[in-house]
Amino acid sequence: ADKIPGLFTVTKEAVTPPPSYTPSGSGSYSPKVKNKAISVMSVIILVGAFTWVVSSFLPWWSITWSSVKGDSLSSKDYFSNLKKAQEITSENMDWYQNHLKDSLIIKLSKRFDDRISFTFYGFSTGTGVVSLIFGVLSLAAIISSYFVNFIFRIRWSFSSVLFFVGLVIFIFDFIWIFGSPSESSPPFLKQGSNFGSFVHLFGSVFILAGSFFDGLFGGLSFLKIYQKS
Repeated sequence: ADKIPGLFTVTKEAVTPPPSYTPSGSGSYSPKVKNKAISVMSVIILVGAFTWVVSSFLPWWSITWSSVKGDSLSSKDYFSNLKKAQEITSENMDWYQNHLKDSLIIKLSKRFDDRISFTFYGFSTGTGVVSLIFGVLSLAAIISSYFVNFIFRIRWSFSSVLFFVGLVIFIFDFIWIFGSPSESSPPFLKQGSNFGSFVHLFGSVFILAGSFFDGLFGGLSFLKIYQKS
C-alpha cells in the first residue's frame, strides 16, 4: 500500500490481464463456426443445386409424329388413331405456336407423310435457364461458405433470396409438367413430359427445403448477434 501525505492510503490490487485474443479475420474459422457452416441444410441446398444444373441438360418434353403404313394396323384402327392424332394436334396448336419452331409447326399443321420429332431440353426453356444460373451460383456460394467466414455469416441472406427464386421455379415446374400437351395417339402421335422435368422438380423441392431452413436459422443467429452488439 502507498500512503499519500495528508490524504489517504491507496492500496494497489493486482489486476489480472485479459486473456489474449487473436482475431480470426474474415477468411478464417474457429472449429465451432466451421461445424455450423457445414450444416445439413446447406448440404440439401447443394443436392438441389446440383440437380438443377444436371436436369438443365436433360430432355423435358418431346413430340413425335410418325407416318404409319396401312398394313401395320387394321383399317378401322388406322383411320381411328389417325383421326385422333390429328384432333390432338389441332387442339394443341396454340401451345405449339408459342413454344415450337415455325418450321415444325408448319409440318405439324400440314402433317407431312414423314417422321417429325422435337425435344425440349432444360436449357432451351426459360425455367431451365434461370435454374441453371442459380444452380451454379448456389454451388459456388455454399461451397465457398465452408472455407470463408465472411461468406458463411451472410449466407442466410442468399438462402432467403434462393427460397423465393426456388418457389417461383417450383410453380413453373408444375405448369410445365401439367400444362404441356401430353395426350398421345400411338403409333402416329407421341408427346409428353420426359424424365428431365421430373428430375428438375425433385431438385426444386430440395432447394425449397434447404434454403428455407438455412435462411431462417441463419437469420435468427444474425439477429441474436445484432441485439447483443
